[in-house]
Amino acid sequence: MQDKFYKIIDKNYGEIKENIFYRIINYEKNKRTLSQIPYLPFLDLAVTFYYMIQNSSEYISSIPITNRHLKRWKVNLKTVMEQAVENTPRIFPVKINSMEEEIRALTTEAAFQEGHSMYVISNTIGINGASCLLYKEPIKLLAEKLNGNFYILPSSIHEIIAIKDTGLFEKEELARMVKEVNMTQVAEEDYLSDSIYYYCKEEKRITVA
Repeated sequence: MQDKFYKIIDKNYGEIKENIFYRIINYEKNKRTLSQIPYLPFLDLAVTFYYMIQNSSEYISSIPITNRHLKRWKVNLKTVMEQAVENTPRIFPVKINSMEEEIRALTTEAAFQEGHSMYVISNTIGINGASCLLYKEPIKLLAEKLNGNFYILPSSIHEIIAIKDTGLFEKEELARMVKEVNMTQVAEEDYLSDSIYYYCKEEKRITVA
């Protein structure tokens, strides 16, 4: 890892910028790590940055970008974020699938009346797919497909779940469900948040519900 760190830090920014991408992690649980790396706060999360070393169907390798990298490259956080926003959807294309058949046995039939759709949002490799939360265009298109606002449940760092706000679910109920799943089914290293989020179609904005 150290060899890879120095190999990258010795390059100039123009050589490496096309391979910079972001991931989102929980802010509170990663404060120590965040003190060593550049990040941007987002809701109760943090947007962190990585350099892709290798990306194939068999193997993915990356290293975190640190404050030392930015100092060596003489770039600021805004520049890195703008580049990551451009790169990440290209490196990790979004994948959005309906969950209806998968969860039919776990909830009431009423949840599957017309207009009560649930969707899993991740990327095509299913790793760190929750970062698709920041993909503005796919999230906007999903709101248009649902023709309304929707809740976003942080299933793990690998995926999130969108549920149309039809009044069927109370946010307190969804928050309890997320917390229970995190406690019983999500590995500590895959934990994202106990919060639930809300996408407003009109404002095109995500907030903590």
